[in-house]
Amino acid sequence: IHTENRGLSAARNRGIDEARAEWLMFVDSDDWVEQDFCRIPYETAIENQADMVIFQAVTEKNGKIIRSKQLKRPVGIVDEQTAHEYGCPASWNKLYMRGLFDDIYYPEGRVFEDLAITHKLIHNAKKMLMLRQILYHHVYRKGSITHQYNTMNKKDGFVLALERKNELISYGYPKEKLEASVCAAAISYLACTKIEDDAYEKAVTIVESTDGVPDSLSKKQRIALRTWKISRMCFYLLSRIAGRMKS
Repeated sequence: IHTENRGLSAARNRGIDEARAEWLMFVDSDDWVEQDFCRIPYETAIENQADMVIFQAVTEKNGKIIRSKQLKRPVGIVDEQTAHEYGCPASWNKLYMRGLFDDIYYPEGRVFEDLAITHKLIHNAKKMLMLRQILYHHVYRKGSITHQYNTMNKKDGFVLALERKNELISYGYPKEKLEASVCAAAISYLACTKIEDDAYEKAVTIVESTDGVPDSLSKKQRIALRTWKISRMCFYLLSRIAGRMKS
């Protein structure tokens, strides 16, 4: 299919619309998959009459694995809360029954588009399974859209994290389990802007209301959070030194 470039969400949506099979999977450019990427999830779904299968994925940089925390996930049939907690919001580590996408589309013109809808697909699923096999390799590329450190990208990520949090709470997911992920998105956003709009004020409120320093934050995020609580001036100085914020 050839069309004008309208972004990743538009490409995903076009693929969903054109698909005629019962099952869907996604592979992003630059990434690569194992030989059994399709077979194992498909056979698992058919055997267990599941409508979503979640499998392992790792992140690679320069040919080396740099992120593999998902390796400790549960396996077998899982409930909705477990899928939300361990399933990863990415689009590419799952096999979906086509019907899960009825009336659900990726938001065009926004970065982190999978953060906007993956939890909705999980909520729609009646039966989900998790596999231990690593079937997807997400390749980190500095110039990619999601890794471009700019204000609009990080604002998008923060706003979508807030929307996701509110929707998950409406599904009955424990609020306290969502605080760290939203705090991380808020820190990333604050590190590249001083523009005091509505999103900025919400990010400030979230960061300042976070109790302690959550262990689930990365080392850099923990340092950033501690620095913010000591001195905003130092926080912004460190952000500028790290190249997060323009002078």
